[in-house]
Amino acid sequence: MKRLLWSWLVLLSSVVVGQDLPKSEITVSAGYLFEGEVYVWQPNRYGSVGESFILKVDYVGYFSDYIGLGGYVTYANPYYWAFENVSMAELGLVAKGRFRAGEKFLIKIPVYVGYRSYGGNAGTGLAINLSGVLEYQGEKLRPFLDIGFLTQPAGGNDATEMTFAPMFQASVGLAFKF
Repeated sequence: MKRLLWSWLVLLSSVVVGQDLPKSEITVSAGYLFEGEVYVWQPNRYGSVGESFILKVDYVGYFSDYIGLGGYVTYANPYYWAFENVSMAELGLVAKGRFRAGEKFLIKIPVYVGYRSYGGNAGTGLAINLSGVLEYQGEKLRPFLDIGFLTQPAGGNDATEMTFAPMFQASVGLAFKF
């Protein structure tokens, strides 16, 4: 058992040294936002939200091999219950944790907190999003798969408050290192 443990530690340390991690990066992704449920305080009803393509761009500067901070912008055109299709834009901060998952893969866990705004007087909201990202570390290209969710724990318009529980999203994209 000790030999197995020692060989595992030696193999793990060689994998850790094998990757050249960037100090900062820009990621661009496109995906799909699945349907979720929105709660409207006045008139105390539930409705649909989501079902849209979603675009996201973020910039992160890493201050260690494992943690980085930056900003992000997201755009979508979701169905939003009583307002039909509206534009949705987010602007906010992102914190990313990254971990090696082998010689050529990284796992990233980004947490997004920002301001969400809807067109057509549909309102604004607090955006809190979480994702899990699997990124391939190629020489030139760094493609990734991003699966996560978007939430709005607070928000609304002049007439009422509107919140929604987690809505799943899946996207693919490219990371560009600096």
